[in-house]
Amino acid sequence: MDDAHIFRAADRPMLIDVFCLAGTELYDAILEDVAVVHRRIPRERMRYALDIPYIARENSTAEILALKTAWARAAE
Repeated sequence: MDDAHIFRAADRPMLIDVFCLAGTELYDAILEDVAVVHRRIPRERMRYALDIPYIARENSTAEILALKTAWARAAE
């Protein structure tokens, strides 16, 4: 584990998917149908879903933008 896996929220530290166990599956599901993802896991419990270090390490800028766009659609 290194500093890329630990973030600090305003009131507490948080650990992010240290072993990237579900990064690929999570991002594929968000791209496919983010509403289905939020039916399984409420949006408020996933506020850091796009902060998993895996996304920056394994995805292109275009792929990251597609994920952020899909995520934003769920807020509409």
